[in-house]
Amino acid sequence: MSNNDIIQFLRNLGLSKRETDVYLYLSKSGVSSTSFVATRLKIERVQAYRIFKKMQEKGFITTTLERPTRFTAVPFEELLESYIN
Repeated sequence: MSNNDIIQFLRNLGLSKRETDVYLYLSKSGVSSTSFVATRLKIERVQAYRIFKKMQEKGFITTTLERPTRFTAVPFEELLESYIN
């Protein structure tokens, strides 16, 4: 599956462009904090916190139990399997 196919699939699942960017960044980089991702993607921190909260509620990302809270993307295969079911 190409990167464009993945982006289109994520958009079809209801993610905004920013949410898609965050998901792709987390899936490539691994575990990161909200402020680190916001800096890398040039998103305001307040906006990034809202994006992360929505994505977590939708089940696209998960949190770690450490402080500061860090996030990781749910594996794409799990999203695809969930969509199929």
